[in-house]
Amino acid sequence: SLATLFYGREAWYGFGFVIASAVAVLAATALTAALAEPWRRSTHAAIRARIRETELLDMVLDRAAQAIEARSGETFEFHFERIPVRGRIGARPATVRRLGFGLTVGRDQRLPLCLTPAQRAGGVGRVVEGADILRLAGLLDSSALSPVDRLAAAAFLAAEGDSEAARRRIRLQDYPSDELLPSDLERRVRRGAEERPGETRSPVSGPLLGSLKPAPVVSVADAFGVPNQATVGRQVRLVWDLVEVADAARDLGLSQPLPEGAGRLGAWSPGRWALVPEGLSLLSDLDERGDFMGRSAGPSLELVDPLNLEKPVAVRLRLRPGDHRPEGHLLAVSLRGYHLVLVCDPFEPRAWFGSGDLAALIRHVQGGSPQAPSSFLERPFKGVVDGEDVLIDLKLGPSSLERAVVGGEVLDFPRFLEKPAEAQDVLRLRSAKPMTLLDAELRGSRRAGL
Repeated sequence: SLATLFYGREAWYGFGFVIASAVAVLAATALTAALAEPWRRSTHAAIRARIRETELLDMVLDRAAQAIEARSGETFEFHFERIPVRGRIGARPATVRRLGFGLTVGRDQRLPLCLTPAQRAGGVGRVVEGADILRLAGLLDSSALSPVDRLAAAAFLAAEGDSEAARRRIRLQDYPSDELLPSDLERRVRRGAEERPGETRSPVSGPLLGSLKPAPVVSVADAFGVPNQATVGRQVRLVWDLVEVADAARDLGLSQPLPEGAGRLGAWSPGRWALVPEGLSLLSDLDERGDFMGRSAGPSLELVDPLNLEKPVAVRLRLRPGDHRPEGHLLAVSLRGYHLVLVCDPFEPRAWFGSGDLAALIRHVQGGSPQAPSSFLERPFKGVVDGEDVLIDLKLGPSSLERAVVGGEVLDFPRFLEKPAEAQDVLRLRSAKPMTLLDAELRGSRRAGL
């Protein structure tokens, strides 16, 4: 039935934005044919609205495909399960809707990407997430959209399963009273938001890669894998002693296989760093600038439930730089979309802080670009000493820098911050030269009810 065709999520997958163009044309053709059947006269208005909705969804994909083709050869940042992946787009003209495209990450790793699950040949490749499709199509910022574009974005978000976000983009006063689609779509997404108040989703995650079911509630220990933790009321303090973990792992290796994953590092993902007796270490120089920006450049920690990201979050990292004079070290700590970058030139060490394009800043400090991004601010600092521990203490509120201290030196950056365009709920550490993370501490608050 038409209701089944257009209301279920699987139905959208069959006849909406996540299908190849040919199937969309067949769906629209079937609906158009239904208009010629007199006995369906009472449903003609609804059928026309569905045809229009299918056309809008197709338009979103067309715009995204055209943007990808126009950016072929350029660097772009995609997101998969909230993890940013930056690389060079490779796309042939007029092929993205049919064949997908590639993203070259680092020197030679090519990721096959596509706009719809139907394009995944043999299940290979990743589907671009909803927020990135809207961004490529120029539909992410609703305040700058025409009524037609807002309706297209709302239809897309509804198909993604984000009823609440879709509802916010529909303003019925912008459309003629006899136009059925806006009011019908508003009614459907309102009903969806009311039926699933706890399941609305950000378009960043989208249903293309996961389920609409809410994540199960977990304890702090389960979420972060931390044996050393303390909670007072809603305040949480988590500590990872990586030297102790490394020593324990070494000792266990004498009698039994080393534990894997969370048993050694908790919820930390080590990237290309290795757990050695001294701690979690980058053992050799990164070869190129692209390696520094890669997803696996260094250790990362997802900031997940039950941590309340609407409250301040503080991190303290104790690091030991390797012996790499006279070049100096390049170190970046990223937290919630903000970046603290330490350029440890032996003669003029500088610290940068901001929420802009980290890759562009790295190009600047390495001499590849004369202009630094305007969203970053620069301050002098005393630098670090090879082989001597340095303590980095960073505390961020939702839109404020509460504290930035390196080696006991307070960095005088402005307190109030401009929110990043795309906040990332992750703590990430990057270093261009050998570096060891000895221990890490995270302080924050638990969400109410968890």
